Amino acid sequence: MDRKALVLTAAFCLVPTLALSDGRDNLMRALSNCAQLTIASSRLACYDRLAPEFDRYLKTPVASAPPPPPSKEEKESWFGLDNLFGGGEEKPQATPQEFGEERLVKTPQEISKAKEEEIDSISAHLTDYATNSFGKFTVFLDNGQIWQQLDADSGKAQFDRDPHRVKVKVERAIFGTYSMTISGNTKLFKVKRVR
Repeated sequence: MDRKALVLTAAFCLVPTLALSDGRDNLMRALSNCAQLTIASSRLACYDRLAPEFDRYLKTPVASAPPPPPSKEEKESWFGLDNLFGGGEEKPQATPQEFGEERLVKTPQEISKAKEEEIDSISAHLTDYATNSFGKFTVFLDNGQIWQQLDADSGKAQFDRDPHRVKVKVERAIFGTYSMTISGNTKLFKVKRVR
């Protein structure tokens, strides 16, 4: 092996180990440096020296920042989904910090802020609707949501021939249910969100 190749090999093998403390980007640069070595034995030695650093990096837990609070649009898009997948249970406590927090006494300010942030209703226009053989409706809203009349609801809805002119309002009701008003109808319909 000539002297230049030996110096480059030594440099490429030492630099990765020193630079790995800076994280993933440096680790990837070190891997790229190893790949540039033209002598197979030097390239393999470089990779062998990086292997413990890769192993250490993969075993190091990644600290992530908590996600930002949801926007008003996101909250509206989630409206009605709380009972869709499991009856509206409280979110599971996944960390030691969350354990028992449902019993903490909230300050009046925390209660007030939670009430301000909670969405109690949404309004939208229809893009389409369908009725089944029993007269129960399914409505498709311009926000992408789909709501369906409950089988237990006895009301019959009347829809305008042009569904785009029909406006609906969905509101929270008692016991985790939802009620819908449809323009042109005087009745309140019990509904559930299906998408």
